[in-house]
Amino acid sequence: MSVSRAGKTGGTAGGSAGGATGTAACRWPWLPFVDLALAMALVPGFLLGALTAAAPVLPVDTGAWYAAARQAHGHAQLMGWGGAMILGVGLNFLPRFRGAGLPPPGRVRLLFAAFAAGLSLRVLAQPLAALAVPGGGPRGAGPWPALLRGATAAGALLEAAAVAGLVALLVTTLRQGPPLARKRAFAEMLPFLAAAAGGLLLAVGAWAWGSIGMEGPGGILVRARWDLLAVHAAVLVLVPAISVGMSVRLFPLYLRLEPARPGWARASALFFLAALAALVLSVPLGGGTWFYGAGAACSGAGLLAGCAAVRVFERRRAFPGDQGRYRAWADPVAVGAVTAYGWGVLGALGALLYALDRWPAARSPWPRVGFDLVVHLLGAGFMTLLIIGIGAVLLPGFGGGKPGSRALLWTAVLLANAAAALRVVPGLMSAAAGSAPPWTLPVTAWAGVLGVAAAGVFTLYLRSSWPRPTGRVLTSP
Repeated sequence: MSVSRAGKTGGTAGGSAGGATGTAACRWPWLPFVDLALAMALVPGFLLGALTAAAPVLPVDTGAWYAAARQAHGHAQLMGWGGAMILGVGLNFLPRFRGAGLPPPGRVRLLFAAFAAGLSLRVLAQPLAALAVPGGGPRGAGPWPALLRGATAAGALLEAAAVAGLVALLVTTLRQGPPLARKRAFAEMLPFLAAAAGGLLLAVGAWAWGSIGMEGPGGILVRARWDLLAVHAAVLVLVPAISVGMSVRLFPLYLRLEPARPGWARASALFFLAALAALVLSVPLGGGTWFYGAGAACSGAGLLAGCAAVRVFERRRAFPGDQGRYRAWADPVAVGAVTAYGWGVLGALGALLYALDRWPAARSPWPRVGFDLVVHLLGAGFMTLLIIGIGAVLLPGFGGGKPGSRALLWTAVLLANAAAALRVVPGLMSAAAGSAPPWTLPVTAWAGVLGVAAAGVFTLYLRSSWPRPTGRVLTSP
């Protein structure tokens, strides 16, 4: 499954985002993070999501195992599929865009090892701990539950420490660039990056703290308050802030769009910073409904402003050599980006309705939208389609290659959209009708299967995009 073959050839390490030539060392800092993201999406992400949907017909205890597996699935998707990909791309793209050197490979290797180990322990040990507690029994039911609970908590703490180290390393690297007055395009991204970094650190910190003294049957669940805060921080701040911030810079390069509207971009970034502030304030002030509602409202407004800023739904620019032959609907990259923002708009509206539901005085005229629906609109839809659509052109450039098979990319885009639709349509219908239809679980299980297929096909696409080996055997750093 690994796509690490890219590190064995030359080529440009940054594609259009940078200009340094690559060697065997071009696999750092980005490629191991991409490999980890794909592995997390395939197994504890989409596959575990399908298994949780099918839990009622599986030979497992649906009480203890289901709750633990859902927490692990959400963590794998947000911090594995999304978080690892964001960190890998950020460590390679942002220093080049800033005009600074790449972070030292040795330090990246060490922090990556800690991050990968912590993330793996966190998402694998928790569902195994649930299986080791038959019927959701007491904490003292043998040595295995205690060992696996400890592994879950240790993984969360190690992951948080590694993420903090990676963010600090990236900040140190970016400070070495030229004055911001000479890098105005990067300066315009800074508010988005600040919001995304804050959301990431708040999420991993809340997950780590919540894993100390776990609760629930058998003591296998991250404490609910902190898990909820972490998921809000990842979904409402990290994912939309970094997505819009990167789109502002990359869409004019790859999607033939006009430059982003600066006023709408600034408004979007400020909304995401306000969402982060609301969630941070929920910690000393006791959490609760109001702060989550305020964070969701600001995030939804920020995403809608971001859509207006990046012009993703507008007409593409014509190039002199086109001769009228370019069509956005025939370009899988453009279709991936447009459908991603389609899911993003639905996610923004869902976040606004969720915010209204957090404020009792505003509930009555509106359909009740649970946060799970918002999570999957922005995670399974917006985040996944952006990773596939923009990653299809950005990641091959990092490895010194060219875009791979269009057929594979089309397949990945269509499968990802189908998976998102099967996952969120039951939720949309439930929100409209006020109850879940009986066919909800089988449909959501198939959504997980299609998600596995989409991630697998995207992996094959990336392998087809890397340069072919030259026959020389080069050692990875």
